[in-house]
Amino acid sequence: MREVDIDYLNKILRYDPETGDLYWRGLDHKPKYIQTRYANKKISGSVSNGYKRVKINGKHIFAHRIAFALYYGAFPSKYIDHINGDTLDNRIENLRECSLSNNQRNKRLNKNSTTKYTGVGFHKMSGRWRAYASDKGKQVHIGNHDDFYDAVKAREEYSMKNGFTNRHGARK
Repeated sequence: MREVDIDYLNKILRYDPETGDLYWRGLDHKPKYIQTRYANKKISGSVSNGYKRVKINGKHIFAHRIAFALYYGAFPSKYIDHINGDTLDNRIENLRECSLSNNQRNKRLNKNSTTKYTGVGFHKMSGRWRAYASDKGKQVHIGNHDDFYDAVKAREEYSMKNGFTNRHGARK
């Protein structure tokens, strides 16, 4: 995705890295959608799928990508991970650039989970509990277990050995 020019962003926006807030700057020549009354006021943006977005020149851009770009002087080449899992917390200390694989290792429990544990499910054909993980884009079979909690333990051990965060699979 082609991002907006950083110099242009610096002209129209100010970023506070301690709060994660974006502010419109007061401009002599401003885009028509930025009214004078909004100058130096916090951007509320819109929230879509749990992420704050800002509309610039008709294009919606995630606020965390803008924050990263304004702080570091360039848009990230990879993904941005919200370290604490709060996708509305755009403080610079909560943002890190990472690969998709590392971003997924900091992911919460899927809301459709029937077991309430990431990577544990009942395998109907074997009649046993299956422990598994998605790692680097591939499904990894950890093992089948007669006891549900043995499968949970196997999945947790795999997660710790392979760099998943403590937040991975957390309920909230």
